[in-house]
Amino acid sequence: MAIGERIKARREELGMTQQQLADRLGYKSKTSINKIEIGKNGIAQKKIVDFANALQTSIEYLMEMDNDTDENPAHPGWYTDPETARVAQEIFDDRDLHALFDAARNSKPEDLKMAADLLRRLKGTNPDG
Repeated sequence: MAIGERIKARREELGMTQQQLADRLGYKSKTSINKIEIGKNGIAQKKIVDFANALQTSIEYLMEMDNDTDENPAHPGWYTDPETARVAQEIFDDRDLHALFDAARNSKPEDLKMAADLLRRLKGTNPDG
């Protein structure tokens, strides 16, 4: 599978639109993402890390350097626990908490929630008080 196909598959797995991915990566429109996914445009080497982070996966997965095969149903994504992935996505989407995203790979969902709540309280933006 080519890098564009892997990007598309992972984006769809996350339920993310091309526009949402474009926004996260700083592209002006979803057209850029579409061209990458269909193989019309390549990705600058410096952007591969950004794609991996935005798609919660590894550079190795995007570059086809992992050991997983298509027969293996376990996705080589960034998070192994679906609940952790969901909480991490919420943190990733909140620019005020984005710094937690990179530190969250091996965290439990409850630990991520606690860290996010603590940061919100420190900033005075926690909806729970």
